[in-house]
Amino acid sequence: MRTQTWSVGSKLARHSSTTRTTRCANRRKDEFLAILAHELRNPLAPLRTGIDLLKYAQDDPQAIDETRETMEQQLELMVRLIDDLMEISRLTLIGLLIGYLGGKLAVVVGRPPRDGIAAPPSV
Repeated sequence: MRTQTWSVGSKLARHSSTTRTTRCANRRKDEFLAILAHELRNPLAPLRTGIDLLKYAQDDPQAIDETRETMEQQLELMVRLIDDLMEISRLTLIGLLIGYLGGKLAVVVGRPPRDGIAAPPSV
Protein backbone atom coordinates (compact mmCIF):
# COMPACT_ATOMS: atom_id res chain seq x y z
CA MET A 1 0.00 0.00 0.00
CA ARG A 2 2.83 2.40 0.87
CA THR A 3 4.61 1.72 -2.44
CA GLN A 4 1.44 2.53 -4.33
CA THR A 5 1.03 5.88 -2.50
CA TRP A 6 4.62 6.84 -3.26
CA SER A 7 4.11 5.92 -6.90
CA VAL A 8 1.08 8.24 -7.20
CA GLY A 9 3.01 11.06 -5.50
CA SER A 10 5.90 10.49 -7.85
CA LYS A 11 3.59 10.62 -10.87
CA LEU A 12 2.00 13.84 -9.60
CA ALA A 13 5.44 15.40 -9.09
CA ARG A 14 6.50 14.41 -12.62
CA HIS A 15 3.25 15.77 -14.04
CA SER A 16 3.71 19.06 -12.18
CA SER A 17 7.30 19.33 -13.42
CA THR A 18 6.23 18.56 -16.98
CA THR A 19 3.48 21.17 -16.79
CA ARG A 20 5.95 23.83 -15.57
CA THR A 21 8.41 22.89 -18.32
CA THR A 22 5.70 23.06 -20.97
CA ARG A 23 4.47 26.46 -19.76
CA CYS A 24 8.04 27.78 -19.75
CA ALA A 25 8.65 26.47 -23.27
CA ASN A 26 5.40 28.03 -24.50
CA ARG A 27 6.32 31.37 -22.93
CA ARG A 28 9.77 31.29 -24.57
CA LYS A 29 8.18 30.37 -27.90
CA ASP A 30 5.75 33.29 -27.64
CA GLU A 31 8.58 35.68 -26.77
CA PHE A 32 10.62 34.38 -29.71
CA LEU A 33 7.71 34.83 -32.11
CA ALA A 34 7.13 38.40 -30.89
CA ILE A 35 10.81 39.26 -31.41
CA LEU A 36 10.81 37.54 -34.79
CA ALA A 37 7.73 39.45 -35.94
CA HIS A 38 9.37 42.70 -34.85
CA GLU A 39 12.63 41.85 -36.64
CA LEU A 40 10.80 40.88 -39.84
CA ARG A 41 8.72 44.03 -39.75
CA ASN A 42 11.69 46.41 -39.28
CA PRO A 43 12.98 46.09 -42.87
CA LEU A 44 9.50 46.68 -44.28
CA ALA A 45 9.36 50.39 -43.38
CA PRO A 46 12.40 51.36 -45.52
CA LEU A 47 11.05 49.22 -48.37
CA ARG A 48 7.65 50.95 -48.21
CA THR A 49 9.30 54.38 -47.99
CA GLY A 50 11.64 53.48 -50.84
CA ILE A 51 8.72 52.63 -53.11
CA ASP A 52 7.14 56.01 -52.36
CA LEU A 53 10.45 57.82 -52.95
CA LEU A 54 10.95 56.10 -56.28
CA LYS A 55 7.57 57.45 -57.42
CA TYR A 56 8.61 61.04 -56.73
CA ALA A 57 12.33 60.93 -57.56
CA GLN A 58 11.99 60.11 -61.23
CA ASP A 59 14.25 63.03 -62.25
CA ASP A 60 16.91 62.47 -59.59
CA PRO A 61 19.20 59.54 -60.51
CA GLN A 62 21.24 59.88 -57.29
CA ALA A 63 18.13 59.64 -55.09
CA ILE A 64 16.95 56.63 -57.12
CA ASP A 65 20.33 54.88 -56.68
CA GLU A 66 20.48 55.59 -52.93
CA THR A 67 16.89 54.44 -52.46
CA ARG A 68 17.44 51.27 -54.46
CA GLU A 69 20.62 50.51 -52.46
CA THR A 70 18.76 50.93 -49.16
CA MET A 71 15.93 48.74 -50.41
CA GLU A 72 18.37 46.04 -51.52
CA GLN A 73 20.07 46.04 -48.10
CA GLN A 74 16.75 45.71 -46.30
CA LEU A 75 15.63 42.93 -48.63
CA GLU A 76 18.90 41.05 -48.04
CA LEU A 77 18.32 41.38 -44.28
CA MET A 78 14.83 39.92 -44.61
CA VAL A 79 16.13 37.04 -46.74
CA ARG A 80 18.79 36.22 -44.11
CA LEU A 81 16.24 36.35 -41.30
CA ILE A 82 13.83 34.08 -43.16
CA ASP A 83 16.63 31.69 -44.17
CA ASP A 84 17.74 31.48 -40.53
CA LEU A 85 14.17 30.83 -39.43
CA MET A 86 13.83 28.04 -41.99
CA GLU A 87 17.11 26.51 -40.79
CA ILE A 88 15.92 26.60 -37.17
CA SER A 89 12.69 24.95 -38.23
CA ARG A 90 14.57 22.25 -40.15
CA LEU A 91 16.92 21.53 -37.25
CA THR A 92 14.02 21.40 -34.80
CA LEU A 93 12.21 18.90 -37.02
CA ILE A 94 15.35 16.75 -37.28
CA GLY A 95 15.70 16.87 -33.48
CA LEU A 96 12.08 15.80 -33.07
CA LEU A 97 12.51 12.93 -35.52
CA ILE A 98 15.66 11.73 -33.77
CA GLY A 99 13.88 11.97 -30.42
CA TYR A 100 10.92 10.04 -31.87
CA LEU A 101 13.14 7.30 -33.26
CA GLY A 102 14.99 7.03 -29.96
CA GLY A 103 16.78 3.71 -29.74
CA LYS A 104 15.63 2.73 -33.22
CA LEU A 105 18.12 5.18 -34.77
CA ALA A 106 20.99 2.71 -34.44
CA VAL A 107 18.88 0.07 -36.15
CA VAL A 108 18.06 2.40 -39.06
CA VAL A 109 21.69 3.50 -39.45
CA GLY A 110 23.01 -0.06 -39.16
CA ARG A 111 20.53 -1.54 -41.65
CA PRO A 112 22.14 -3.02 -44.79
CA PRO A 113 21.53 -1.06 -48.02
CA ARG A 114 18.46 -1.86 -50.09
CA ASP A 115 18.74 -2.73 -53.76
CA GLY A 116 19.90 0.25 -55.80
CA ILE A 117 20.93 2.30 -52.76
CA ALA A 118 24.64 2.47 -52.08
CA ALA A 119 25.93 1.99 -48.58
CA PRO A 120 27.52 5.06 -46.98
CA PRO A 121 31.31 5.12 -47.02
CA SER A 122 32.97 3.62 -43.98
CA VAL A 123 34.77 5.97 -41.63
